[in-house]
Amino acid sequence: MNMKQTILIFITFFIMMLGLSIPLWLDKGLPILKDYLNTTINSLENGWAFLKFFAGHIADIFVRIYEKFVLGVD
Repeated sequence: MNMKQTILIFITFFIMMLGLSIPLWLDKGLPILKDYLNTTINSLENGWAFLKFFAGHIADIFVRIYEKFVLGVD
């Protein structure tokens, strides 16, 4: 065998080992990913609640400005 064939055999071997070890990675990695995703979802929900609260106050301010200056209601 020449050098090119030897390198290709080693590359094929490492790719095969990576492919065969994927179930082990998933077994260890999925619970960790699940915890990270739950934390992220909680953070996004809190941020979304804040944005809704903030947008509601901004909308109230614009409604008051509209009523006062456009409609002339006191």
